[in-house]
Amino acid sequence: MQWAAVSVAANIAEGSGRRTIADYLRFLYIAKGSLREVEYYIHLSKRLGYLNKTAHQRLFDQADETAKILVSFIRFKEQEANPDKA
Repeated sequence: MQWAAVSVAANIAEGSGRRTIADYLRFLYIAKGSLREVEYYIHLSKRLGYLNKTAHQRLFDQADETAKILVSFIRFKEQEANPDKA
C-alpha cells in the first residue's frame, strides 16, 4: 500500500517536469490508477483484519477526497490542453 501511495505523488511530480501538457496528463492518469490501487489495498486490509472499521473509513475517505481533487485537476489540465473543447 505504501508503494502505491508514494507512486501517486511521484507520478504527479514526474509529470510536472515534462515538456507538454499531454505528457503531464499521461502521468496524472497513471497517478489516478495508483490511487485506485491504494483504495483496493485499503479494502483488502479491512477484509484481512488489518484495519478496524473506523481506520478503514478514515483512510477510504482520505483516498476518496484525494481522488476528487486529482480528477478535478486532470479535467483542468485537459481543458488547458484542448481549449476549443471546453
